[in-house]
Amino acid sequence: MLTEARIDADQIRELVFGLGLNLNGHLPRELAATATTVAEAAGQPVDFNRFTAALIGRILTAYSDFVGGRYRGKFDELWPRYDCLAGRPVTVTQ
Repeated sequence: MLTEARIDADQIRELVFGLGLNLNGHLPRELAATATTVAEAAGQPVDFNRFTAALIGRILTAYSDFVGGRYRGKFDELWPRYDCLAGRPVTVTQ
């Protein structure tokens, strides 16, 4: 997942969200032990258009809930659980 944003003091100017998913393809042998496809997890092939439309709809709803403050309590509760960088050093290179 990749996210980028250009934010001014008063508003978000640009927001880029990228997500890479393996839907129906076959994975190289070296990845088979650590990765899967959505089709494998679902037990059937995935319709790309329906999956994409549903995913975009859920992302937009979650974004709207977050911006509207309806997600803040749940977000604050879940963030520490999924923050894989908590307590770890981070290096920034420009």
